[in-house]
Amino acid sequence: MKLLKRLFGIPEKEDLKGISLLKGENWRVTGVEDSVKLFRSIYDLVPEGSVLLLEGGAAPEHLESFFEEYKSTKITKVAPGTIWPYSDGVHLSVTNDMCMKLSELAMNLAEPEIGIHIHVYKDDTVLLEWHDAFDEDLYISRFVEESDVKKFCDFNLATYKLFSYP
Repeated sequence: MKLLKRLFGIPEKEDLKGISLLKGENWRVTGVEDSVKLFRSIYDLVPEGSVLLLEGGAAPEHLESFFEEYKSTKITKVAPGTIWPYSDGVHLSVTNDMCMKLSELAMNLAEPEIGIHIHVYKDDTVLLEWHDAFDEDLYISRFVEESDVKKFCDFNLATYKLFSYP
């Protein structure tokens, strides 16, 4: 049975475990629609040493060298946004250079090519969680300062409010 599950990309229970945004109050952001602006602004939102996880999607082959260049060595298991087909995603070190280059690449890509689910984490804390990116609201950890959330939202022409995440 395990062989069939792996053959068809069906995850085991262990595959579905991992860190996720803490329950309780977090920032709910509505209206982020531009991947170029999003990737340009992530660096200013999260602390040094953060990791961007792009999950799912249909990345064109020319992104592979970009992914390899910025691949993070500090990988933490994040609870996946997609159950089937299972995808480990790509974990990228958040640097100003990486964000600027990804933003430039995004100019010529549809959002689903980059990732269907977008997460940013540092160590064992999820700082940003966006399932069904560009179709739904995104959530930012309450540990991110409101002034940083406001700056992020102003740049992305989005709105935010505290939201009690069940």
